[in-house]
Amino acid sequence: MILSILGFVVGQVLLPFGGQNEFMSAVVAAKVMEIFLTTKHLFQITACIEASIPFQPISEDGLSGTNVSIKNLKKQILN
Repeated sequence: MILSILGFVVGQVLLPFGGQNEFMSAVVAAKVMEIFLTTKHLFQITACIEASIPFQPISEDGLSGTNVSIKNLKKQILN
């Protein structure tokens, strides 16, 4: 779930200025809160953390970071 929302793939090298901090924050938040919250709430928390990544470039599709997040969330929810 977190990989998909943040746009990472398995085996990807995390870079200090490439969302590494936000990725790790989302992982810790989800693991700590999974016993208290629903999957829907964990999605929301992860999306909020993802939205805090500064200076996100425009994607190849011409989407802003927020729009890419929304696209990833929709894809994750439909699967």
